[in-house]
Amino acid sequence: MEEPSFTQVFLRLKEVQTFTISEIVDDTEQFIKANFYDESPMELTGGAALLGVLTRMVLRGQLISLCFSILIILFIMTLVFRSITGGLLATLPMVASVVMMFGLMGYLDIPLNMTTSMLTGILVGVGVDYTVHFLWHLRDHIREGDSLDDAIANTLLISGKGILFNGLSVIVGFSALLFSVFVPVQIFGILVMGSISFCLFGALATLPALTSLINPKFLYR
Repeated sequence: MEEPSFTQVFLRLKEVQTFTISEIVDDTEQFIKANFYDESPMELTGGAALLGVLTRMVLRGQLISLCFSILIILFIMTLVFRSITGGLLATLPMVASVVMMFGLMGYLDIPLNMTTSMLTGILVGVGVDYTVHFLWHLRDHIREGDSLDDAIANTLLISGKGILFNGLSVIVGFSALLFSVFVPVQIFGILVMGSISFCLFGALATLPALTSLINPKFLYR
């Protein structure tokens, strides 16, 4: 009878969070390399190891796509307003919203996983939509002869209401997810509501303040 050269060790994990599972897999691999790898080859297999690799790949891809989408939006907005300042003004509030959303996730101890990482796409799309809407109507008011301060006030009074009501309607719609019995759906609803709130803050508070402070020339063209 041949001596066995391989064996399997099964470990059942009670943890369900993908980020925690990925950390367990990484720590186990480091422990194996530090203590056993030179004596006998050991490999981690199974669903946990696969999930850890998959999570890292998805998160890396999402972060790379987020950076590319921000750069592409900056380029397009620069062409639309024919000004790098206009491109930055249209993009920076959206970037600030993304940062605030990640801060909210950290404060609520919500891990960045395959589901929550998709929220960056919502932030990028909605955030730039609100800022472009504001800047476009602001430039129209200035072309009609308003001063910068009057144009900001009129834009907030007219277009700002539309932006606000649009955002609030989306927030109210996604609030229905809070009543779900499935916790990940509740978390998704909370993050979407927070994301839209940050976008509204960026478009209706941060952007007017930056515009008043900088007084960009592209608004007068």
